[in-house]
Amino acid sequence: VGDAAAVLTGPAVRGDAGTVRGHLDALRDDAALREVYRLLTERAVAMGERTGRLAPEPAAFIRRALGGEI
Repeated sequence: VGDAAAVLTGPAVRGDAGTVRGHLDALRDDAALREVYRLLTERAVAMGERTGRLAPEPAAFIRRALGGEI
């Protein structure tokens, strides 16, 4: 099996902050699930940056959508 980061897909790796915000909004009534989503999305962003599939600026947009540090 290769590096998981190389085959990762989804809004975090695409830099799609609008979709991430929509997902967080859909999870607004479930704090635990929202936190799991936030943690997994942050990990996907880090993996995307590490492999060069996600540039710093879109990564910052995603982190801003997650409510984290840039």
